Amino acid sequence: MLMFVHISPELDAVGETISTLKFAERVASVELGAAKANKESSEVRELKEQVFAYFLLLISIKKAIGELKLRFISDVIFGHFRLLTSRLH
Repeated sequence: MLMFVHISPELDAVGETISTLKFAERVASVELGAAKANKESSEVRELKEQVFAYFLLLISIKKAIGELKLRFISDVIFGHFRLLTSRLH
C-alpha cells in the first residue's frame, strides 16, 4: 500500500503536520484481508422490493389525487355554469 501525505515546514502548520503523520502511522498499521464480492442478502433484496412497491403505491396515490382534483374543479366549474345559466332563464 502506498500513501502520500503533505507536511509543511511552516511553524503555524505544526499541529496539522503532526496530525497527518499520526494518521499515516495508523493507516500503515491496518491489515487488509482478501477482497471478496459484496453480495446482497435476501433481507436487503426484500427491503428493496418493499421500497419499490411503496414507490409504485405513492405514484398511484398521486395519480388518484390528481384525478380527484380535476373532478372537483370540473364539478365546481359545471356548478357555477349551471348557476349562471339558471339565473339567465
